[in-house]
Amino acid sequence: MATSPVSLVDAEFVRGFVARWVEAWNARDADRLLALCTPDVEWEDPAFPAPARGGDAVRQYLAETWQIFPDLSFSVPEPPLLATEGGQAAQVWRLTGTFLGPSPPGFAPTGKRVDQLGVDLYEFRDGLLARYRTLYDVAETARQMGLTPARGSRAERAAAFLQRTSMRLRRRKR
Repeated sequence: MATSPVSLVDAEFVRGFVARWVEAWNARDADRLLALCTPDVEWEDPAFPAPARGGDAVRQYLAETWQIFPDLSFSVPEPPLLATEGGQAAQVWRLTGTFLGPSPPGFAPTGKRVDQLGVDLYEFRDGLLARYRTLYDVAETARQMGLTPARGSRAERAAAFLQRTSMRLRRRKR
């Protein structure tokens, strides 16, 4: 469900929101995060198959995320960006964490460390977060988690060979 922001946000509001947001994430406090959101918040992460909608779904998302990365930590390397119209803002972030818990769809933990940059897109309604989209390089995260081969590695070249072979076989079947 897409939401429409109904009020402008200013730099002071967004800086305060981001400070509370990052603090709640780093404290692994779902209640504090959800208190910053509308009850019908739409929450999108490119690593998950569908957006989470509403508090219960977001709480489940947070529990899974903190299970995968129990030492997850966020920092903000630069100030937030505000839209010139509407109640929107963006924030660049840096995530660090260790892949120590099982990850959907059943990947075993590798103990590998992740250090990733990304961007959060916020849409506010009545002073609360109504839509949250996080954007980051999922392929790079998977590499750092040890789920896909390192760039330029023998394993990556072998995977590319298998993919090319698969495509040739598919074309022959047509």
